[in-house]
Amino acid sequence: MRKAILTMLLAVVSSNAAAAWVELGSNNDSTYYADATSIRRDGDTVKMWSLLDFRKTRMFENLPYMSLKAQGEYDCKKEQLRVFSGTRQSEKMGEGSAVSSISEPSEWSAVAPGGIGQAFWKFACEKR
Repeated sequence: MRKAILTMLLAVVSSNAAAAWVELGSNNDSTYYADATSIRRDGDTVKMWSLLDFRKTRMFENLPYMSLKAQGEYDCKKEQLRVFSGTRQSEKMGEGSAVSSISEPSEWSAVAPGGIGQAFWKFACEKR
């Protein structure tokens, strides 16, 4: 179990070093980015790393964090998405220490029109 967690954390740290973040948009709370170099296609689904960089400090279980790095999985045919894995980071742009990790994939959900998820889904599914 420890080896699996260590492997995931090393993957997150190393993926940030090699990431080529492309800004997809922003709102009052955050700026959101995608890493085109991380896109992996398997049939109708795509996995891609994304980053939410928050304007103000957020809290998770009384621990502050400034950004959220997540590997999303996108079903291009069914227009669905889910968070596959990720970390809340103490610093902006995915830097600093991991405050918490997301290690279990979430349930699939429909892509909401006009939302951040749609921006990620569109970017992932249109990159070929």
